Amino acid sequence: IQYDVGLSMDIGAGDWMIEEGMRQGWVEEFLRKTIETTQVQRDSFRRAHEAGAPIVFGTDAGIYPHGMAYIQFPVMVEYGMTPMQAIQAATSVAAIQLGWEDRVGAVEAGRFGDLIAVPGNPLEDISLMENVDTVIKGGLVFRSAMTP
Repeated sequence: IQYDVGLSMDIGAGDWMIEEGMRQGWVEEFLRKTIETTQVQRDSFRRAHEAGAPIVFGTDAGIYPHGMAYIQFPVMVEYGMTPMQAIQAATSVAAIQLGWEDRVGAVEAGRFGDLIAVPGNPLEDISLMENVDTVIKGGLVFRSAMTP
């Protein structure tokens, strides 16, 4: 905290890796290490959050299929963050840690503003972040095939 360095930790991938590893028959040593370290990582996340460390939403891109980053939100909440803090980790806190807080991370005139819409209030149920039905990117609206 002394240097205000952000912690980027994907604590959502462990469960997926364990399940998928067992299903696919991954190398025993790799699977064992994943099982052993998943809880340690989550406990470290909780301690860092409780200590006030700035935490950014991290993804282990390439570990699980593209588009599954949402799996991290509920785990971040389970291990101490409020739903708003988890969302801010992916937006305003990440912007600050990148040194881009004047360009991204908030919905304001003059900033890059990509938005998503989910069916409901993710502050009441963070798992709704899995159900993105609309994305606004660069002023263009993209809707899921499931969205009327």
